[in-house]
Amino acid sequence: MLAVPPFGFSLADIAALEVELLDLPDSPDYFLAVFERVSEAVPLKALALFLPELDGLTAAASLGFPAVSTDYVPESLALRSGEPGSLLPSESAAVLSSLLGVPSALPLRGAAIPGPEGEILGQWVFADDNLDWADVATVAALGRLLAAPGRRGAQALTIVKPSPKPAVKLLSSAPDGGWAAAFRLDLAPSYLEFDLRVPGILSTSFRSVFVSAASQVLGRRGAATLTADGFLACLFFSSTALDPDLALFQFRKSLKRALPLFGGVELPSGTAISLDLASDTAPAELSHFLAE
Repeated sequence: MLAVPPFGFSLADIAALEVELLDLPDSPDYFLAVFERVSEAVPLKALALFLPELDGLTAAASLGFPAVSTDYVPESLALRSGEPGSLLPSESAAVLSSLLGVPSALPLRGAAIPGPEGEILGQWVFADDNLDWADVATVAALGRLLAAPGRRGAQALTIVKPSPKPAVKLLSSAPDGGWAAAFRLDLAPSYLEFDLRVPGILSTSFRSVFVSAASQVLGRRGAATLTADGFLACLFFSSTALDPDLALFQFRKSLKRALPLFGGVELPSGTAISLDLASDTAPAELSHFLAE
């Protein structure tokens, strides 16, 4: 008789990890921190996390799958993913297997992350043939573990696409007068450093986290977006002229504090300029600055 391979993660392990996940800091990087901890602790052969993009989902992190596409996935596939931890229905499995580079015949399991208002905050997809031998209680508990972050009411992370006209988007939030400090940060070197330390998180979700954190740091006194080349672009509004380099220095410090998962990552120094928002040349100045 062939030996049944153990899954290697007990009900007690699952319960302890659920407490840990629900106790992580409530910050823009919460769901990526959950992925990092789950992928490290749970012995799954392949794991992916999809997060919201407009009214659908897109891949945010993946480990163990041979490929991953960030193509848009209708949210209805998450809504029809079945009980947490169960095998995905054939329609969902067919779409998701193609995005993850696996044969459609490979059994995929899923767990949607429902929010407190019934919205979908994310969708897990995972594969491990050892689960086929695991007891029903273990599989169900694993599914509940993956769905648990939705109970927290934590900040949802939305995948942000680059803006085709970042200067127009930033200035649309600006007051009629006053001043602004404009910031431009190249996130690519920081992502390469982070990926070596925490593998699996895609560059699209990495950049999206920084847009979310920047928006939180700036609040109503600023705006943030991504440029076509993946730079973080921000405006910080003020009633008086600012020292742009000092404003950028303080902004970078606040940005790191807002992202516990990325605390050890060195952010680029970035560049900054001052803008007179009442000037007719402000849009052209900002466009030129962001295109440099």
